Amino acid sequence: MNMDIIQSAAFEMLVNVALAVLALAGAYAVYYIRLGASKLKAQTAQIEDASTRKVLDDALKDVENLATLSVSAMEQTTAKALREALAKHNPKSVKMATLLFKPKSLTTGQATEVVGFEIHPKVILGHGLDLDGQARGLRDILVLKDK
Repeated sequence: MNMDIIQSAAFEMLVNVALAVLALAGAYAVYYIRLGASKLKAQTAQIEDASTRKVLDDALKDVENLATLSVSAMEQTTAKALREALAKHNPKSVKMATLLFKPKSLTTGQATEVVGFEIHPKVILGHGLDLDGQARGLRDILVLKDK
């Protein structure tokens, strides 16, 4: 068997593993930030002064939003770097695929070529997607309603 074919297949496998690890790390980072924020929200709810409570609640929402945006940008930047690394090996083509794509959340301008479903930038749950460790086991993918 040709060594170039083996090296190409091994490199492709490593890229796929890197993408999977990146997606998992990003999901866990957001999960733990949201988990910590929800614990702080519970403690904040016990503060008697309404104005102080509101300031802290708003700050926690900002932290959660910033964490989500940061992880999303990190994932997109890494995906771009992986594309560039693959391009050095002169593949016939390189395409990124995603089941769910939020175009309004795209920060790098590097769109995914193969999209299962284009969705709005709201929180989605179920079928492996969770919020604070809940709703991951739902059979369907659902949208979290705004309060």
